[in-house]
Amino acid sequence: MARSSSPAPASGGRPTRSSRAWEPDGAADATFGTNGVVLLSPPPGSSWMTPIQLETHADGSLLVVGILYNGFVLARIGASGMLDSGFGSGGMLVVQDTAAFHGNAEAGAIRVATQADGRILVITDASANGIFALRFRRFLAQGTPDTSFGTYGERLLGNLPPDFAFGTSSLAVAEATGGFTLAARATFQGGTYLLLRVTGDGASTPASAAPASSPATTWAIRAMRRRNWRARRPTATC
Repeated sequence: MARSSSPAPASGGRPTRSSRAWEPDGAADATFGTNGVVLLSPPPGSSWMTPIQLETHADGSLLVVGILYNGFVLARIGASGMLDSGFGSGGMLVVQDTAAFHGNAEAGAIRVATQADGRILVITDASANGIFALRFRRFLAQGTPDTSFGTYGERLLGNLPPDFAFGTSSLAVAEATGGFTLAARATFQGGTYLLLRVTGDGASTPASAAPASSPATTWAIRAMRRRNWRARRPTATC
C-alpha cells in the first residue's frame, strides 16, 4: 500500500491536508479513511500547518510531521485513517520551537525518527550567533516526554564546528539505528557543507574512545570543503 499527502480544500476556515492510500494495483484503499482519503486539519489554536515528513509503520499507522508558525506538530494516524487518541492530545503532539521554522514552511529544520522501541527522536536546529548546535527531543510512544533522556526529554548537542546551521528537513535522513545523518550549510560564503552523523542517543562520541559514563555511540564529521576551521571532537551536553 502506498500513501501520499497533498493540499485539500479548506474546512471551516482552516487549511487542511489530505492523505491518500493506494493498493498495489493503483486502486484507492477503501479501508483507509473514506475511499482512501483522510483530511488532516491543523491542531487547535493553529491557523495553518505544513506537513514536511511522513513515516509509515509496520502496523499500518502513519506519523505526520508538520510545521506550525511557532513550532511543530506530530500527528499519529491509525491504519484505518483515524487520529490515534492514545497519542499526545487527541492524536496530536504540539511542540513550541521557533527555531524549527526558518521563515520557510516547506523547509523546516526538523527531522523525526521512530526508534525500534517505539520512542520518537526529533532533531531541530538550535544554532545562534554563529554557534552551530542541534536540539534533540525524545518522546515515548504515547507522545509524552521521555524523562530518561537529557533534561526532561531534551538534549543539546554542541561543541560542533562554528558557522554552520541545519536549515532544511530535506538534508537529513533517519538511520535504521534510530539516529540521523544530516548536512549543515555554512553561514559564510563559499558553499561549504558539513556532514554529521548522530545516534539515537543524540550524541556523536566515538564508542571506542568514550569513557564508561558516556553513551556508546558512533560519529562522523566531514566537510565537503574545509575552510577556516578544524573539526573538533563533539560532545553531547544535557
